[in-house]
Amino acid sequence: MYEEEKRAESRYELSSKARLRQGKVRHPDAIVLDLSQGGCLIDHGHFHLTLGTITVTLPGFEAFTGLVRWMEGQTAGVWFDRPLHPAIVDHITGLFPRERPMARANTMISHACLQGRPRSVLF
Repeated sequence: MYEEEKRAESRYELSSKARLRQGKVRHPDAIVLDLSQGGCLIDHGHFHLTLGTITVTLPGFEAFTGLVRWMEGQTAGVWFDRPLHPAIVDHITGLFPRERPMARANTMISHACLQGRPRSVLF
């Protein structure tokens, strides 16, 4: 199975609608599945994402910019350009709690990718 990972920051599961933007292309129906100070895991549905710069906007918050570091199926890992303040992460996770737990195997894959570990989908 997966070796337990060691992260510099905690990752919190949540469920929040989000708007995505890559260049001039906008996608209003994404979902943020987890969040840390350094990045997030998004479910982009069938929206065509590319590796590179992205803007993620949660309801009631300013946009967060970052890089799509990996994609697998309908999920993608985003690494923020600037880390979020811990109070912002706490506030967001309090507003948008996850109703059911995420599969552990998927989170381990996601976290490994955001840490820069080799993956076949990373370029």
